[in-house]
Amino acid sequence: MPAQNCDELGFLGLRYNCKTNKNELGKIAAKFIAFDKIDNIEQLGNGNVNDTFKVTPIDKNLSPFVLQRINGNVFKQPKDIIKNTLSLIEHLSNKLPSGNSFVHGRVWQIPLLLQTLEGNSFWHENNEDIWRASSFITSSYSIDKIENQSQALEAGSGLAIFHKLVYDLPIDALMPTIDSFHVTPVYYNNYIHIRSISNNELCNSAEWCINFIEARSSIISILQNAIDSGELSARAIHGDPKINNLLFDERSNKAVSLIDLDTIMAGLLHYDISDCLRSCCNPAGEEEEDLSKVYFDINTFSTFLRGYLEIGRHFLSSNDIKYLYDSIRLMPLELGIRFFTDHLNGNQYFKVSSKNQNLSRAMVQFKLTESIEQQELAIRNCIEEMR
Repeated sequence: MPAQNCDELGFLGLRYNCKTNKNELGKIAAKFIAFDKIDNIEQLGNGNVNDTFKVTPIDKNLSPFVLQRINGNVFKQPKDIIKNTLSLIEHLSNKLPSGNSFVHGRVWQIPLLLQTLEGNSFWHENNEDIWRASSFITSSYSIDKIENQSQALEAGSGLAIFHKLVYDLPIDALMPTIDSFHVTPVYYNNYIHIRSISNNELCNSAEWCINFIEARSSIISILQNAIDSGELSARAIHGDPKINNLLFDERSNKAVSLIDLDTIMAGLLHYDISDCLRSCCNPAGEEEEDLSKVYFDINTFSTFLRGYLEIGRHFLSSNDIKYLYDSIRLMPLELGIRFFTDHLNGNQYFKVSSKNQNLSRAMVQFKLTESIEQQELAIRNCIEEMR
């Protein structure tokens, strides 16, 4: 039977060009719950890498769960994601009995891995993509953009809580699920290579991106140099704490969970802090086509940082703070390079709905970088005032 058009998937209600059709989704979900107990499967979130769905059982006494296809083109060793997640859950379960506990004024929750009906931590067939299921955090919601300063404060607090919980997680227990993740010189060198072999005809926007990157080539290695010199050191991090990976409680509006644990691995706290800020402090969002609307919101930054430091100040060293501005500037530049490289390489990494979407995404990140540079003094002053 040929794959169905995603606009015709009936009860699934999917609205994107998915890889997996309705019947296949039902069969895969049935690896984790009996098929006749499934009421609904719907797309969940709008991630650029994995395909994610919410599975709702017919029996209201049974909890819904999250079903996700791990993108094998991005994660070359997807089983390492499962191993890292299990290591994280074991570590946090020792700190948070019963999967959640009252932490800094809220019940912090852990998304738990669910087993298949055969007792495995994931499912795959004939070396196809790995599918995993995890508990759905009920009575919570996510956002794609910061809507008010209370959310900015909670975003900072939520990330700091996560860092506090994993602070003593041994990094030798974690596998690198993506090689050289957030090692900016590696992304830059890959960009140089892809640019040299790309057959794409360069438009004015692409030429602008090339000039923008080249003008900032001197800062590409700033964090890696600090690691090499011993000024900064790796710890357990989330790896992708953008704003829509934080969940907020429906009643209290406090951050209560950090989901999407694919990139749990060793890295710098700077990667997490600056990536979350990159996501939180751009009111226009990553898909904005009007670049005049893209800017780094200094008020959101200040509020986020206050929320983070109220909890996380004690595990940041003086060198961590010293390189904070540099990382805030570097992270959108790095992501812009990744988007632009993927554009030049035929959009093989990030999901796109149009040929030039990754080019547009890159330009948003570069405009955000530019806005950060224009506000360097204010950002540095804010950091110093909150030491």
